[in-house]
Amino acid sequence: MGHLFPRLLAQSEYNQRLKQAATLMEAELRWLAEHTYASAEPLRLMDATPIPCGQPRTTSQRSDLFGWAGYGYESAHSRWYWGVKLLLITTADGTVTGFGLANPKLFGEREATRQILARQPANQPAPGTTVVTDKGLSGQGSEQLFTDLGLLLIRPARKDEKC
Repeated sequence: MGHLFPRLLAQSEYNQRLKQAATLMEAELRWLAEHTYASAEPLRLMDATPIPCGQPRTTSQRSDLFGWAGYGYESAHSRWYWGVKLLLITTADGTVTGFGLANPKLFGEREATRQILARQPANQPAPGTTVVTDKGLSGQGSEQLFTDLGLLLIRPARKDEKC
């Protein structure tokens, strides 16, 4: 099939074009998410997951992600990692309707949620939407944020909370 592609891009050219198209690609993904069947349902799932980007200290210092990524603790695996925290807002069938990256050293899950919802309006679900999440968003401040945005927050109770 090489005759169909007389000139293939080098890796650096590909990365440069991908960076230039990032805004257009994000707009297309958001349009697609808004026009899927499940996006009409007033239910969203929200969670964060760590994305390790490197282990050695020298990698973290030389990486282009320096400043974006940081050291964070992943309690599920009881380990420290250097990377970013990916926050996703999805429909029940898994279509991503909102997303963001956070430096785990600078932002905890609550503050990252505040950033993704309050400061990036494209990520906000419509008022009246129910958002299901984990115990990481417990606390008066988180519940007030969701109330101010007109969202209903559903999460499991912590051990030290009354049901």
